[in-house]
Amino acid sequence: MKQIGMQSVRAGVVAKNCSKTVALAVVAILAMVCMATNARASCGPTAGMTTTFNRMPIIAAGLGQEEQAAPDANWSKSIVGLWHTLYTSNGAPFFETLKEWHSDGTEFENVNHNPAIGSVCVGVWKQVNARTVRLHHLGFLFAADGTPNGTFVVDETDTLAANGMSYDGSFTFRIYDVNGHYTGTEYIGTVAATRITVN
Repeated sequence: MKQIGMQSVRAGVVAKNCSKTVALAVVAILAMVCMATNARASCGPTAGMTTTFNRMPIIAAGLGQEEQAAPDANWSKSIVGLWHTLYTSNGAPFFETLKEWHSDGTEFENVNHNPAIGSVCVGVWKQVNARTVRLHHLGFLFAADGTPNGTFVVDETDTLAANGMSYDGSFTFRIYDVNGHYTGTEYIGTVAATRITVN
C-alpha cells in the first residue's frame, strides 16, 4: 500500500511539474508573439503615438498670435527658430514634434512618441524661394526590444506665413531596411507648424 501511495504522490508531482512546464511554455510563446507584434508595429511611424495631438502650454497661452505681427521683423523672412509641428496623413495624426531650424541649414526634431523606438532625428534644409524651404530629414528606427530596425527619410517642402509665426507644407515619409533598401512603405501628408517664442 505504501508503495502504491508513493507512486501516486510521484505521479502527482510529475503531473504538477508537467502542468507548470506547459504553462510556462504557453506564457513564453505568448510573450514571443507579443514581442514580434511590437517589433513589426515599431517600424511604423506612429508606433507609440496617441491618436490626437497635444496642446502645448506655451502655444496655448499665445493662441491667436498668427494674426499678430512677429516680435522680430526678421522672423517674417526666416524659418529659423523653434516650432511645434503637426504632421497629418490620410486625415489622421501622423507625428507631433518640436522642431528646430538652424541658420546653418541644419534641422533637429524631437518626435512625441516612445523614445525606445527612436524619437530624435536630423535634417538639412535650403531656401528655395522667398518664404519656402525644402528639407531632407533622416532618422533611425528601432524594434521594441531596441534592435536596429532600419531608417527613414522625410522630404518636406514648407512655406512660411507672411508674418513668420506659422508655416504649412507637405511631406513624403519613406522607410528603409537595415541594409538601406527601400521597403516600399511610404506616407504622404501635410505639415502645420506654429512658432514658439519667448513671451
